[in-house]
Amino acid sequence: MDRVRFLRLDRCYQEHRDELTDASESVLQSGQVVGGPVIDDFEDRLSSLVGRRFGIAVQSGTDALRVAALAAGVGRDWTAVVPAYSFTATAGAIRSVADSVRTIDVDDYYHMNLSQLSESLSDEGPKVVVPVGLFGDGLDDVEIDRIVGDQAIVLEDAAQSLGSRHRSALGGCFGKVSTLSFAPTKVIPCFGNMGMVVTDDEVLADRARRLRRHGKFRADEPASEAGMNSMPNCVQAAQLLVLASHHDDRHARRQSIARAFLQALAGSRGILSPPQRPGTEHAWHKFVVRHPRRDALKVWLDDQGIDSQVHYPLTLDAESNLVASGAPAQHARALASTSLSLPFYPEMLDCEINRVCAALVAFEPESVL
Repeated sequence: MDRVRFLRLDRCYQEHRDELTDASESVLQSGQVVGGPVIDDFEDRLSSLVGRRFGIAVQSGTDALRVAALAAGVGRDWTAVVPAYSFTATAGAIRSVADSVRTIDVDDYYHMNLSQLSESLSDEGPKVVVPVGLFGDGLDDVEIDRIVGDQAIVLEDAAQSLGSRHRSALGGCFGKVSTLSFAPTKVIPCFGNMGMVVTDDEVLADRARRLRRHGKFRADEPASEAGMNSMPNCVQAAQLLVLASHHDDRHARRQSIARAFLQALAGSRGILSPPQRPGTEHAWHKFVVRHPRRDALKVWLDDQGIDSQVHYPLTLDAESNLVASGAPAQHARALASTSLSLPFYPEMLDCEINRVCAALVAFEPESVL
């Protein structure tokens, strides 16, 4: 019996092969592989999908964080406040711009602990707050806005929450500026890497466009500041436009798989399902369960021919080369030591979904050494 692999991007390609091939060939035949109308269309499509006025495509989600921070005015005398439980780039990209990164603990939904967020804003100096919609859960924009007020800039890391909604707020529409990622594991996946800065601020958007191209719009003008080379690839943008056109169907399939997993977990032995908040539509970028014997669960799934992964074993407060200080992050560490990501993608076959469900129900931790 074939393994249930953690990700099958090859199936995504096969399902949309003709459209992807036509889109790629159209770009290659045009001879314009960087910039131009394909990038404009991609930026318009994705910024409208998250309810923003402007989109600025860059080469990766990490670049998007760095460009967004610089375009928002974050500099060397700034402090960034980030959740202790997130991917390394949340801290690393901002640390390349700001002098100091401070972590705060997270709550049961893997979001910033709002009490610690309030306390972190009492320090002197300019700040940028970087909330993360981890694993696809939408952020409480109203409450974060209430706490932050005019004490800091809010830069939303929506790399994993594209397609989410919390009450009226879409993932990617929150704060002064937000960032998206289209890495291969993301809700709209790239056959490579790409990211985007999205904002309603025209001045910020113009600065981001210059920053991604060595600080200038055109080659015949002087650089306004030191920028970078993060111009996006037109072939990948054309492919992403194809997959974005199928976003509703892919999102619905994710919701269907999540319901099947949640139903199975209701009959499992001690495996905790992802927390569900009232008023939130989860994007299901990842389906992350918890168990005090996480490693035993991983071994069990492996024995059943099912892949799984740990995201993320090292909390950001332990990244001493990136983080200057942090509030106590016991909850983040508890989540990091008990969380396990299951295979989860729209192209999963029904028989594979059933195998994962059966394995979750049959798991007996005492039987795994």
